[in-house]
Amino acid sequence: MLNRNELKKYITKALIFISILVATNPANAEVKKYRATQYQREVRFIERVNYGNPLQTEYVGNLFNMGRITYRAVNDDPSVTFMPYRFRKGDTVLFNTDEIATYRIAEDKTKRGYQKDDPYFDNSPLNYVARQVVPCIVYPAISNEKKYGFCFYPLTEEVMEEQSTDEASTSDVLNYGKGDDFTFIYITLPKDRLSTGKIRIKHKGEWLEYEQPILGLSRDTLALKKNNRIDPNANTPQGIYRVEGVMKNEENLELGKEPYLDIDSGWVAVGGTPYPFDAPILSQIIDEKHWKDYWINEYALGQAVVGRNLLRIHGNSAEPSEPPQYEDKNTGKLYRPTQGCLNMGDIQQTLIDKLVEIGVISLKYDNTITFASGKKKYWNKTNHIGKVFVIVKDED
Repeated sequence: MLNRNELKKYITKALIFISILVATNPANAEVKKYRATQYQREVRFIERVNYGNPLQTEYVGNLFNMGRITYRAVNDDPSVTFMPYRFRKGDTVLFNTDEIATYRIAEDKTKRGYQKDDPYFDNSPLNYVARQVVPCIVYPAISNEKKYGFCFYPLTEEVMEEQSTDEASTSDVLNYGKGDDFTFIYITLPKDRLSTGKIRIKHKGEWLEYEQPILGLSRDTLALKKNNRIDPNANTPQGIYRVEGVMKNEENLELGKEPYLDIDSGWVAVGGTPYPFDAPILSQIIDEKHWKDYWINEYALGQAVVGRNLLRIHGNSAEPSEPPQYEDKNTGKLYRPTQGCLNMGDIQQTLIDKLVEIGVISLKYDNTITFASGKKKYWNKTNHIGKVFVIVKDED
């Protein structure tokens, strides 16, 4: 029989375990918004720094895949990925409780040189400690800046005041898009990503007669019975993506036999810069009052903090060893869940044909790579680079 102290410890552990389950249960997950009510001396947030191009995106992704996050107090060389930040009164924090996770984190307190003969060189092992964190967006009160990074979870409730969120609705997004010189590919998905959503196209301010099902479900997330979007290969995140080009790969048919769209190659996502440099684009997509919404930042946040990249819109796998086996409850058709991309199933060609029809892409490929097998990979940039965007939004 447990004595009183042992029983107390047992109950405490049980309550902690239950609280973690509740925090990460998709049924209870939601976007949270907090405001700091005073300066916090303790570091509760580590900010992603030195990001914005494909090499940096890949670099932080490789570090994350090793299961480690390191932050340093001094931004003294390009290898620094995270820095500590102390919340000030009035700072606003946004995060989704679906993304709460535990990672090994260490603070690097030394100035570490590049070479062994550098007097500051120090390769002593760092003390990595498992900590519960959540990817978050911070809007400092003293500037119009935006910061991406990890908050140590839970936030200190004594100095953080919960605020109401006023995210744009699906209809707000669909009805606002304008611009006579833009093409917007809208994709609305169920929040749990377990079934297909819809893909629609607005070209030069007018809706085209095109609406098809599309799946944003990750096989990794499905296997883990989670609903996160930030991690590499997780469910497709919300956000605004640039259509960079069209590709076809005869060597790798996991993305299907049809051409597929390249909607991200590691360049900073639309709306993902610290200051609103994308204002001319954002102003054509959504009202300015929603530029600080979580949904706009979801993909950019994942790209910044864990190196999420290389998203595509493609068809079902044509590899015999990787057949589509997931039945969609909306269409009754079989799909192969992706590694974070968007899957059009067996109707990918309809999207390609429609975009060729309106002159957005061309299948006269500019670049060709020939593999040793003799099979080829083709790539061609969009005809309207910087004016074609994919907008992914949860259904209300």
